[in-house]
Amino acid sequence: MRRHGESSAVQQGSPAGCFASKPPMPEPALKRTVTVANRAGLHLRAAVMIVTEARNFDARVVIARGQQEVEATDALQLMTLGADRGEQLSLEGSGAEALAALDALEQLFLRKFDED
Repeated sequence: MRRHGESSAVQQGSPAGCFASKPPMPEPALKRTVTVANRAGLHLRAAVMIVTEARNFDARVVIARGQQEVEATDALQLMTLGADRGEQLSLEGSGAEALAALDALEQLFLRKFDED
């Protein structure tokens, strides 16, 4: 039961836990391609580092592997990408600080998430 003023996080007609469709990126969006270079691939610790960094900026960042796109601020969504070492991911950002956000995220990938 919800209290007055609270809203439901689950859309009616949608099973709990399903990914809601995201609105398309506003134009113009900045784009980058990064390579997963660390041995363990895009695992939970790396995903949390991405989320922490992405939340520092006034920007929306989407990370894609092929046709699958996820929000850079959601660790569980990032994990669904299943990106292994050597795979390329696309970063797409929009908003006031999109360039800085993409620069910072690219550095995480270049530093191999400080693992190697």
